[in-house]
Amino acid sequence: MNYEGNSIKIMLATLKMSVQPTVSLGGFEVTPPVVLRLKCGSGPVHISGQHLVATEEDAESEEEEEEDVKLLSVSEKRSAPASGSKVPQKKVKLADKEDDENDDEDKDTKVMASTMPQKKKEPPKRKITDEGRMFNEKWTDDYFFVEANSKALCLICREFVQVFEDYNLKRHYMQKHAAKFNAYEGLCRKDKIAELKKCLSFQQTFFQKVTTRADSIVKASFVIAYLIAKKSKPFTDGEFIKQCIESVAGIICPEKKRDISKISLSHQTIARHIEEIGKSIERSLESKATNFKFYALAMVDSTDATDTAHLAIFIRGIDDEYNVTEELAALVPLKDTTKSRDLYEAVKSMLKQFSLSVVNISGIVTDGVPAMAGKREGLVKLIEDDAIATQNSHLMKYHCIVHQENLCTKALKMDNVMQIIIKTVNFIRAKGLNHRQFQEFLKSIDADYGDTIYFSGVRWLSRSQMLKRFYDLRHVIRSFMVSKNKFVPELDDENWLTDLAFLVDLTAHLNELNMRLQGENQLINTMFQTIIAFQIKLKLWQAQIKANNFMHFDTLAKHSPVNSEKYAALIFDLIQEFDNRFHDFHEYNQYFAIFATPFSVDINMLPANFQMECVELQSDIQLKEKFDRVSLLDFYRSYLPRNKYPLLHNHALFMASLFGNTYICKQLFSRMKHIKSKIRTKISDKHLENSLKIATTSIKPDIDALVSQIQCQTPH
Repeated sequence: MNYEGNSIKIMLATLKMSVQPTVSLGGFEVTPPVVLRLKCGSGPVHISGQHLVATEEDAESEEEEEEDVKLLSVSEKRSAPASGSKVPQKKVKLADKEDDENDDEDKDTKVMASTMPQKKKEPPKRKITDEGRMFNEKWTDDYFFVEANSKALCLICREFVQVFEDYNLKRHYMQKHAAKFNAYEGLCRKDKIAELKKCLSFQQTFFQKVTTRADSIVKASFVIAYLIAKKSKPFTDGEFIKQCIESVAGIICPEKKRDISKISLSHQTIARHIEEIGKSIERSLESKATNFKFYALAMVDSTDATDTAHLAIFIRGIDDEYNVTEELAALVPLKDTTKSRDLYEAVKSMLKQFSLSVVNISGIVTDGVPAMAGKREGLVKLIEDDAIATQNSHLMKYHCIVHQENLCTKALKMDNVMQIIIKTVNFIRAKGLNHRQFQEFLKSIDADYGDTIYFSGVRWLSRSQMLKRFYDLRHVIRSFMVSKNKFVPELDDENWLTDLAFLVDLTAHLNELNMRLQGENQLINTMFQTIIAFQIKLKLWQAQIKANNFMHFDTLAKHSPVNSEKYAALIFDLIQEFDNRFHDFHEYNQYFAIFATPFSVDINMLPANFQMECVELQSDIQLKEKFDRVSLLDFYRSYLPRNKYPLLHNHALFMASLFGNTYICKQLFSRMKHIKSKIRTKISDKHLENSLKIATTSIKPDIDALVSQIQCQTPH
């Protein structure tokens, strides 16, 4: 291609090497670096490859030009440099160079070598927040602006200006409001500003009140749903509660009746809120579980009103600060079989949900059913195998202490007494007529009691109360039975009455033991110490009765003569039953003592790994004083140095994580029968689980957080 001209002026402009592989030069695409061969004249310009070559063929008509070395500045256009920064310049030197292609041509050539500059790092962008600009109070008087949410807010049009800068605020005011508001000067201007501020404040307060009122309505709905579940009431009670509140509000605070009418308490809303509260409690428990140092499981299964089996899994965990958490982790419905493998899969699913490992499991307590306590393929054996596989060989497996105590009472061989009492009481209470007549008979003689008590094998505490009531009313019952032509000869038999008196006293002692064993959050060492104390009492009573000493059997002492050997033998049978059922706990007695009485244990009888720390501890008089003054967990939490006694601390955490009993499980199923009764069989398994979690939990749900996630929906 030829290009004619007297002279050639080529300028290199804006080469963006990082964006384009080629650049445009004089209408041609050139790949850098660019080398130009120029010679002034009217000759053509030759362009080949990466070179531009200019030659002069008609040298005769022009004078020979003088060779010069010139500098050609090449600037690179960069992306928006900061204010005040200089554009970097690159000088390119043009040098003479011999033309290799044509020896006859003039040797005067101009060579330009251009080397592209490397791209420099872009300077950081300016951030307004980094400049630390403050709102100037004079802008309020000058331009009607106030500060709101770190922005400038115009009092007149309610528009925001992002940057605190006089120029921006002035421009906004001059363009939009100056024509009208420049007329306000002096005091009039200040009054106008105050008026606009008051109007703004009123609007903000109004919308805040509307939002607060809506949130309060939703929160009230959540609180009522929480109380309904806490008291195990039907979901349909929400509408009745709303009617009650509206009626009361109409009398006490009529101005609030309209807001109360907006509270949604339909059974669908209550069910939804209970589900959300249950999830909130579950999330809180999952969060606590991540900090468990050790944890134990308590498991009981039972059936509901529709014959659906449910496995209740309770978890008791402890963190490094000795904070104990005891909650219902899951209520698993078992639609098919209830074999040990089915229970095992349910437990594994729960552990996975709470991200718990069998490495940290400390104990398992059950009610002793074969599917759980089986020695070969029971649920406990399957979990124990998993624990051993993770090098956890300290898993404690035991039967519920309260349940064991109840089973011990059934070892008493006194059916001759119980059968007569049950038969007599059933005759009185089974028929409505007999029952009413007996109650009237008691009123007529001004008896201390108004009725008898049914015996229930399920209710563990009923035997003692029923026997005591029957003994006190024995003469009244005898007269009533005679009036009904139902003679009970045993009521005239002194030996039988003596047996009854002995049974009344003994069951009263057992009832007292049962009451001590019940309750939440009891430490296992306390439970075991209570059992040991009762076993000692049994041996004492046996020896005293053999010696005809009835000091601790007040009812029996009223009868004479007494067959002491007979009753001593019955107590001996009870002693053996307690020994058989609680012999497993005696294996752990040493570890209970290290935890509960570390200052009095025999050092020589301790495992070797505990001996040195116990010696140091028993030598510390100050710690001994603290131990006697505070609770057991408070001592380990606040006073025992962790660095000095790491083994004792770890052992204390292990022991404190164990369940003392499964009373909480029995309480759960009592509630379950109330919630899913014969008239509420349609309640779903998930709603049943959430209702029971709320009814038994000690975790307070974050209702405010739940409210913030829900819009207020006014019921129609």
